[in-house]
Amino acid sequence: MGSTMTLSFITLTNRLRSDAAASYKRMRAQGLPAGITSAYRSAEAQQVLRNKYIAYLNGGPYANFALPPSQSNHVKGIAIDVPMGPEGWLKEHGAHNGWTEDANEHWHFNYNPNHDQVAIALAKAAEERRVAQVKVARIKKVLGLRGWYTSNRTNRETAQTLLGVPVDGVYGPKTQAAWAALEKAAK
Repeated sequence: MGSTMTLSFITLTNRLRSDAAASYKRMRAQGLPAGITSAYRSAEAQQVLRNKYIAYLNGGPYANFALPPSQSNHVKGIAIDVPMGPEGWLKEHGAHNGWTEDANEHWHFNYNPNHDQVAIALAKAAEERRVAQVKVARIKKVLGLRGWYTSNRTNRETAQTLLGVPVDGVYGPKTQAAWAALEKAAK
């Protein structure tokens, strides 16, 4: 395997890949009932389950369906199996958080970070805040220690250009409002 997967505990005994774990913890805060019957498992543990399933197909005792380790989302740290209480909640609210029910196993849910609208919104907000912080820092550098009240009209005009307001060199109501909004976005 090429890269190392970072796992985070979601219960005393269950772990998930860090992004899936963050989503699971957000859902718990949103009201997801406690209860996980399985989460991350090693390739070796998955192979044991696969072997039991193959034995069942060949006349052995019943065993749940199990994929080979290379295809299992449990091995990837992005799958959970849950009992009935959490199952109903996940069916209703999981998709918004990136979790979808498996077509063949009603208790099995897979995480897809590309469908995690909450995480996407948080990442977008963080990026917008970072951009605003950079813009505030650039404008403050242009204005110098005296800020908007500097005597240098050229600096105020440059700051207004960076701020995206009409350039007139005056720290008037439009410039003040835009500057206040940018500072708020940077916090």
